[in-house]
Amino acid sequence: MTDPQTNALAELEAATSVLSSLAWLATLQKGPQRAQTVSTMVAQAERVNKLLAASERFGNGPPRRRRVSRWRLAMPTDPPAGE
Repeated sequence: MTDPQTNALAELEAATSVLSSLAWLATLQKGPQRAQTVSTMVAQAERVNKLLAASERFGNGPPRRRRVSRWRLAMPTDPPAGE
């Protein structure tokens, strides 16, 4: 049995792959076929967004910025002038 975190990441990877393939396919098509592919892309993009939100809940989101302590902000970074 797979854990939910691995499952969410696998689904996200598959969904982004499908979205990429649809985008490539849309560049080759014209007219009504292209419109249908683009509408499918919109639905797939929404699915990717939902899966991305789910993976962020597991802690797989983009790296968070580290906070800088006030002490480090107060420390001078350049030596005093004249030295």
